[in-house]
Amino acid sequence: MSLTTFIVAGTLIAIAAGILLWYWATPIAFWFRFLERRHGRMHSGWLSMQHRALHVLYRPPDGVHQPQTVLMLHGLGADADHWCLLSAELPRHLQLIAPDLPGFGASQTPACEITGTAQAAEWLAELLDELNIPACHVIGNSMGGYLAAQLAHDYPDKVLSLWLLAPGGLRDVPNSEVMDAVAADLPNPLVVTSLRQQKALFHLIMHRWLWIPETMHRWLARRARRQAVHCQACFDAMRFKSPYLEQLAPDIQHPVLLTWGDNDRVLHPDGVKVLASLLPSIEIQTLENTGHLPMLERPRLCASRYADFLDNLQD
Repeated sequence: MSLTTFIVAGTLIAIAAGILLWYWATPIAFWFRFLERRHGRMHSGWLSMQHRALHVLYRPPDGVHQPQTVLMLHGLGADADHWCLLSAELPRHLQLIAPDLPGFGASQTPACEITGTAQAAEWLAELLDELNIPACHVIGNSMGGYLAAQLAHDYPDKVLSLWLLAPGGLRDVPNSEVMDAVAADLPNPLVVTSLRQQKALFHLIMHRWLWIPETMHRWLARRARRQAVHCQACFDAMRFKSPYLEQLAPDIQHPVLLTWGDNDRVLHPDGVKVLASLLPSIEIQTLENTGHLPMLERPRLCASRYADFLDNLQD
């Protein structure tokens, strides 16, 4: 084989491999997620809850006999991998548990009808019992923050503290860009059924640029299409079948850290003012030039503030 033929053949093989990797989404997505989990020292595991398979990411503590446990709850349409960047920055003595909530990520969809956040709080309490965790700190973003608040309200003895990152469930706030679309009976931006919508949602929730490969977008879009009906059902259950966060907050006596990005287009940042007036024990972290997912956009800054928050609880 001549040198010219060798170079041409190698070039063609490289181009073909590039095209294959561009469109062959699933293996690339799994590799990308593997690297994220490895970065965050998160391990993958499975449980059976109510006869349904539940996927969980967890990070064991480093050399602690009785570690503090932190339960991490993701938002609507998301998954436990949203916590990997934050996990990499959190103190190593913490034991982290991040489930793919039922119907999201790799977890199976619940067999029963979704009746609201109280039902979800009951399920979370059962999860803690299944894991033999009598009480823990709870972190929640968006929908996860709403569920964390409901858990603290309904099962106060199971919660040591709350970290709410742009929590859902507030009603006495101006409409965000997302809620304007919902109020106008336009397609819900949070319920994805196409690649175009997946990319639009990514730019809607993120203010600071976070690169992910094109193949990851394709894989996420395919997964979102499968979960779209369940995602909309959860959205409707929170909107129409659940107590407002304003109703829950006054009864929550736990220490609370509230984090919100000032460029959140999903849930209006004025939620900070509402919760500051309702929660008796609250610390507030407002992040400039940050969108709806502070733990992805500013993981180091968020983790540092949370570590200080937990340290203060020990004093």
